[in-house]
Amino acid sequence: MRLRHACLVMLAVVLLAPPGAHADNHWGDIRAGASYSAGSSLGGFQLTGTKTLGKYAPLLSDIVVDANVQWGKDLTQWSFFGGFRRTLVSAKCQPTEPFIQVLIGGAQDHQTPKRRNWDAMLVTGVGIEFLNDHKQKDGTCKERRFALRGQFDWISSLSGDIDPYARFSFGVVVRFDRKGHPLAP
Repeated sequence: MRLRHACLVMLAVVLLAPPGAHADNHWGDIRAGASYSAGSSLGGFQLTGTKTLGKYAPLLSDIVVDANVQWGKDLTQWSFFGGFRRTLVSAKCQPTEPFIQVLIGGAQDHQTPKRRNWDAMLVTGVGIEFLNDHKQKDGTCKERRFALRGQFDWISSLSGDIDPYARFSFGVVVRFDRKGHPLAP
């Protein structure tokens, strides 16, 4: 039942999101940020890598890989997710870019006493990227190397072993051009 629900959520996100993904021309980005999970009061660190798909994937805009470690009293959790993100704007030189994402992966809890097991998880999320792009006199957009990204994720266990919980994160984004070089500061 949970797998069917996960597939339905992924399909709805892809089909119901507005058209016009890939609002900018950077090749990809890396984000490092702080995260907090409300369900278990865990604070931690999140590292996200994104590769834009551009005009070759009109329904999706980015491939996302997400790694997260969080800790609290008597518990440390590692999680790894991968999936798709969809930018919800299509104009260049916007000050913000809202997005939605769907990721699938796993989380492993290291509790005291020791218990190490992986749980399959589904992540659905929304967020916004605060850009520092500047419109040139000729009307083109000059993208900047750094941006800020905040997001809210709802994380559900596909096996039903863990109650769903919310994760909040905020961090700095470093964006790269098509050759893999950081964009101008």
